[in-house]
Amino acid sequence: MDYMKHFIDRFVFFLRYDKRLLLSFCITLAPAALAYFVEGASLFGWSLSGVGFIWLLYESYVSYIAQRKGHAEKIKFPTHLSRRLPPHAFLVKCNDGVAISYSSINSNLDALRISFYTIDGHYQIPQNIREIYGNIFNYKNIRPDTTNDEKVRLCSDIDNELSTSHQDISLAIQKTDYFSSYITNEAGNLAVRRVDGSSRANGIDYYYRDGRILALSESSASNHIGVSLLVVSSDGYLLYQLQGEQEQGKQMFGPTASGSLDWADVEKAALVGGNDFSRLVRIGMLRELTEETSALELDPQGKIRLTGYCRYLTRGGKPEFFGFARVSQRHDEVRIVPRRERKKVSRIETYKIDCKSRVSFLQSLSAFHKHIKSQMIEHTLSLETSAILLERYIRELSDDRYQEIMC
Repeated sequence: MDYMKHFIDRFVFFLRYDKRLLLSFCITLAPAALAYFVEGASLFGWSLSGVGFIWLLYESYVSYIAQRKGHAEKIKFPTHLSRRLPPHAFLVKCNDGVAISYSSINSNLDALRISFYTIDGHYQIPQNIREIYGNIFNYKNIRPDTTNDEKVRLCSDIDNELSTSHQDISLAIQKTDYFSSYITNEAGNLAVRRVDGSSRANGIDYYYRDGRILALSESSASNHIGVSLLVVSSDGYLLYQLQGEQEQGKQMFGPTASGSLDWADVEKAALVGGNDFSRLVRIGMLRELTEETSALELDPQGKIRLTGYCRYLTRGGKPEFFGFARVSQRHDEVRIVPRRERKKVSRIETYKIDCKSRVSFLQSLSAFHKHIKSQMIEHTLSLETSAILLERYIRELSDDRYQEIMC
């Protein structure tokens, strides 16, 4: 069943942009369906393998054509962007990854009243990108067991002025999918060149043009919303993970939980909180936490604190929200329980944090930051950004507010 799910996901995605696949599918499926009525389910299942064979031939054809037209290669982040940042913006760098965050938004994010509204229809990959998707898939070598889940695209920006003045903010979202992000956002650090070496497409164009970083409302990328969460246990341990076999951050240290909003999160948020965007983000964070670990119970306050927001420039300007929470379990009670998540998480790591005061917490967090940088295993940009934004969030709290949250 998993094999068919992966096949159907890929088939539906490519069918949306390449109608030639429909003919090959129907030609193969017709005798398989006939065999079901003549010989029964076993022959039908055997005949379906022919669909997979046709699919492999088609993927080989796409790869061959893509290679004849050119190839994709990794490009370095343009350093001159560091000198042209908008006010209140700062960059976070880790390994080859670069993110941009905004202190004016982060300072008010947890208290902002943000609503969302839905744009009809499904996100469509621009025509110029459809012409080179074969090059990108060849370079990225997407895992065959990756499913094309429905994701949430962020179509508008958190306005700096509105966030500072604490006015109500309304954000537009739209349904998208994981593969669309792979073709657009994940090509943000790639250039596609023709056989003669001339440029055919540049991933920088997804987020930077005419000397400025593009707003989400101007971006042609999928821009599905990512979430990252750091958790401290009841006995004062910061929990983070060694990530497993996955597309992003393979075998690297990452936050306690990270992933992206599913469209099902939007449907759940609509049931429990109407169009509250902050609630939607927290629902996604909690789902990722419970999918990847056994940390099911939040602290008595029962709240995830939103510590910040960024856009991953080396991932085409993809938006990401960050959070922090206390859980009721001790550190040795939090484990990787669901079998299906073992590929995502290899093991849970811990680091002792002194939570007695705001100052001691900041000192422990600074020591943790140095600790992960000293390890032989690399850590993800999401963990780097999570630690920096959490430190900034705690630093801006009053001592009384800190005690209210942590105790």
